Amino acid sequence: MQKTQSDEPVGRSYWQEAKLTILLALPLIVGQIGQMLIGLADTIMIGKIGVVPLGASTFANTLLMVPLVSSMGLLAAVSIKVAQGRGRKDFAAVREAVRHGSWLACLYFALVFTVVMLLIPRLDLFDQPESVTAITPGYLKLVTWSLLPAMLALGWKYHGDALNHPWPSFWIFISGVFANIVLNWLLIYGNWGFPELGLEGAGWATLISRIYTAVAVFIWINHAPSVKKWAPRKWLRAWHIDEFKSMLHLGVPVALFLMMEVGMFSAGALVIGSLGEVPLAAHQVALTCSGITFMVPLGISMAITVRTGEVTGSGEHQRLKKILVSGWMFGLMSSFVSMAAFLLAGEWIAAQIVEQREVIVLAASLLIVAGVFQIVDGMQVISAAALRGIADVKIPAWMAGLSYWIIGVPVGAFLAKMTDFGAQGMWIGMASGLGVSAICQSVRAWKKF
Repeated sequence: MQKTQSDEPVGRSYWQEAKLTILLALPLIVGQIGQMLIGLADTIMIGKIGVVPLGASTFANTLLMVPLVSSMGLLAAVSIKVAQGRGRKDFAAVREAVRHGSWLACLYFALVFTVVMLLIPRLDLFDQPESVTAITPGYLKLVTWSLLPAMLALGWKYHGDALNHPWPSFWIFISGVFANIVLNWLLIYGNWGFPELGLEGAGWATLISRIYTAVAVFIWINHAPSVKKWAPRKWLRAWHIDEFKSMLHLGVPVALFLMMEVGMFSAGALVIGSLGEVPLAAHQVALTCSGITFMVPLGISMAITVRTGEVTGSGEHQRLKKILVSGWMFGLMSSFVSMAAFLLAGEWIAAQIVEQREVIVLAASLLIVAGVFQIVDGMQVISAAALRGIADVKIPAWMAGLSYWIIGVPVGAFLAKMTDFGAQGMWIGMASGLGVSAICQSVRAWKKF
């Protein structure tokens, strides 16, 4: 019989805890990078048909980033409850967590879909270039529909990750990335006799690949011997209001935390977009590059949530601080590597994504700032994730909100609009907000553990 982490001795060294953390984090990191590659593939492939379509995809994805990332926060309740239930060996609690998490995803999607459909006729309110706004609606509708399978797939993936079986869903998500790239090639450019749909072809590719991913993950969690004993016997049974309340109690603060962070980046994109098409395209390039490297500390943070949740459920609280330190160690290592890459080769990296010289130069200047805030962003996401595993979610959310919106957005908007810094000023402001949040979250995690 295979040992679980909670079955083993508690007197582990820092190195032993670090090894367990990285073993769990590795597939999560690669899986998160794989998801970012969808955005990178879209950026490269849409960028080849022009700056305006690239700006439209950036605008649409900026609008949808807030609901998508906030859904990750809501569904983090699945990961927390499953990890803690696994630590207690409570099969019923785990099954109810993933079942109610699935319904929560559906209900949240219905709300998001309604808001986006009402918003589409008023896209001019966001002060984007007219050429961008004019071609955004068709693509935006398709990608909005794709949020439902994306949310369901994430919830089911979190379930498998919290059961310490991250590799199967990793391979499924990676295959979804390749499916998206192939569909982009067919539908954007009209290869192999397919219709040449341009920007909307990218929207169809995203929708189809996300449906495939969701179906594949659902089949896995219900039929794979390693996890099916934890899957619900009847998915369509009546809801339990108390279970929803419990999930919302955990998930809403996490959603607010993530929503305020991605909201800061979305606000930054809107401010930068008001400066013109070139700054908006450069912002998208820099955000894509920094987003890919950020997937390393993000994957580590997901592993930290699972590990702290499991040891909390099993009562092994003395291991928490070592788990936290192991996360910080790997997060800092990865952040320094990405910082060096952006500082030394930012222009070359940008040139691999777009061809327009003015976009490359501006994106490289943004990557200099991104290289610096990689460190603070990694520290704050790992610290907040550690607190999440012990169900400490409300105060960290307030810390983040104040850091991002009292410091990050106002400072960035001032520097971008009122000084010569332009787009780089907005990034400096966002880095400042992340830095304050990193200090607050890390100090709280250290004291709590």
